Amino acid sequence: MAIVNVPGIAIEGVDYIGKTTVAEAILRRLTVPPGAPTVVYRKCYMSAAPLVRFLDERARLSDDLETRDWYYTAALMIDLQTLAPVPGAIHLQERHWLTQLGRNAFFHGGKEIYPSERILAARTVFDLGVMLTSDLATKQERARGRLPGSPRDSLLASDPRLHQAYEDFVVGLVPRNEPWIVVDTTNRSPEAVASIILDAYATARSAA
Repeated sequence: MAIVNVPGIAIEGVDYIGKTTVAEAILRRLTVPPGAPTVVYRKCYMSAAPLVRFLDERARLSDDLETRDWYYTAALMIDLQTLAPVPGAIHLQERHWLTQLGRNAFFHGGKEIYPSERILAARTVFDLGVMLTSDLATKQERARGRLPGSPRDSLLASDPRLHQAYEDFVVGLVPRNEPWIVVDTTNRSPEAVASIILDAYATARSAA
């Protein structure tokens, strides 16, 4: 496997950070101009391979974080082998390899579910990668306003300091030699965050 370059934007960040809301704001802006290119918006995986769907479904059947991450990691690696960017399209990807790399390295006591270097060697590189962050109070407020969608959501909502430590760890995984930005969403509306991202995307595209 080899690194795959993908035209578009990847949105990353920990739970309760507002990834979906921001991605939807970006999607509205990208599809408004007449003659705008096709935008392919996906979450977690870029391919729709049956094995990817099967493994993801199996992960969701378990309440054990390690079991879930074994399945999620397997799904990711199949995704990386089967993805094919849509010609001429802008890809808006909500979570991909970095999320799973962070989960594996942070939550399982140093046990390596899958070699990190293999994920890094097969990762996607978008025109722009975005890591969303917030302060601790904002995470707590967002967690109170949304029912947990997974055991990990419940764990992080119950332990704000763990939640913040997880974010700090994942931010440290952002590739320093690739087109990534870190955007603090604290006291910023989704539309304001989308504007920051789209301005950075335009700059990245012009520099390419």
